Amino acid sequence: MALCVNPNESYVKVKNGDYTCYLAGSFVDTVLNSEYTVLERFTGKDLEFKEYEPLFDFVHPAKKAYYVTCDTYVTLTDGTGVVHIAPAFGEDDSRWAENTTCRSFSWWIPKGEMTKEAKWAGTFCKKADPLVLKDLEERGLLFSAPVFAAQLSALLEM
Repeated sequence: MALCVNPNESYVKVKNGDYTCYLAGSFVDTVLNSEYTVLERFTGKDLEFKEYEPLFDFVHPAKKAYYVTCDTYVTLTDGTGVVHIAPAFGEDDSRWAENTTCRSFSWWIPKGEMTKEAKWAGTFCKKADPLVLKDLEERGLLFSAPVFAAQLSALLEM
């Protein structure tokens, strides 16, 4: 639905090989393992309301979605300093949705299976993880998935 950054932190737009991405300035050397060029510098607040193209277009919300929002709950303890907002999952995400015009939706039904709109309809969400990663990689949209790398074979065994 949206991405969230900390309004008070420093962010950069960087070019790294074929990728151009935004992340917290303090994470550049940790996240990028090769040469990069800083193209622009911002505060999180500068990025607020910037729109982005979603990785999947399964759902076309009637109200504004796919933009950057700001909140101080985003910390710079790990990751990239950019958090994906999914209003159906998590207290902070839910609170954000209540304060916006963005309605909550999920690509999973209560049984934990992906809905008919998704490419993997009927697939249990954890079994879909490696399929989603493979799809992103095949389309050249997967930068890194270190948390999932060790789990992929286990997920396929489920």
